[in-house]
Amino acid sequence: MEFYYKALVQELEKNQKQMLVEFQSQRNKHSNCLYTISNSKAEVELMQQDISQRLLKLANERRDLDT
Repeated sequence: MEFYYKALVQELEKNQKQMLVEFQSQRNKHSNCLYTISNSKAEVELMQQDISQRLLKLANERRDLDT
C-alpha cells in the first residue's frame, strides 16, 4: 500500500510540474497578446490622427477653391 501512495505522490508532483510549465506558457502568450493589442491601439490612433489631418487639409483646400 505504501508503494501505491508513493507512486501517486510522484504522479501528482509530475502533473503539477507539467501544469506549471503550461501555466507559464499561457502567461507568456497572454503577455504577448497584451503587447500586440497595445501596439495596435497606438497604430490605430496614429492612423485616425492622420485621417483627421487629411480631412482637415481637404476641407481647407475645398474652402479655398470655393472662394
